[in-house]
Amino acid sequence: MKQLSCEDLLEIERLLLEGFVGKNIDEVLPVVSLYLRDKIGRISIAKKLGLPERSVRNIVDTMKKFDEHKISVLESLLNKINYSVIIHGKINATVYSGLDKNLLENITKRIVLFRDLLIIRLQDLARLYLIGVKIDKLVFPGVPGDIISREILDLDREVPANSLVVVWSGSYQSIRDDFLVMASLLAFCRQLLQS
Repeated sequence: MKQLSCEDLLEIERLLLEGFVGKNIDEVLPVVSLYLRDKIGRISIAKKLGLPERSVRNIVDTMKKFDEHKISVLESLLNKINYSVIIHGKINATVYSGLDKNLLENITKRIVLFRDLLIIRLQDLARLYLIGVKIDKLVFPGVPGDIISREILDLDREVPANSLVVVWSGSYQSIRDDFLVMASLLAFCRQLLQS
């Protein structure tokens, strides 16, 4: 299966902006993804995301007006990324696998930009501990080796190649945080395009 690239993320954004004029992509993306990818109904989506059911219904109803090709493309692109949680001792990490090598190399080179984009969306610096990238071997760009515990390095065995790893220091709110990471990836790609 082809992996999720910046081009894919920007195509997701383009399709959503085209169909949801004036809407916030960070709000639309999780609803559309849960509806298309996870086949979850409106009421469940509203509960999972903590959004009013009316907002979710408006987004779903707008999306249902998309032509079949656009829905198929969105579904295909959203299915390229996988999320999984690893709890290893005291370590709580989320793994986002299925990412393109070029995207991961860019994150490695510009880790501060990606971190800042994620912190802005999380609105809480204290919740984020480390961001790792695994192309062949798990690395934590910009982090001195003596800060990384043996427990964190042991994650390498459990993380598939071509993955982004977020190690949380605070509570992890599964669905909400996964989409904040996804929105941060999208914003990162947008920044790369503009530079």
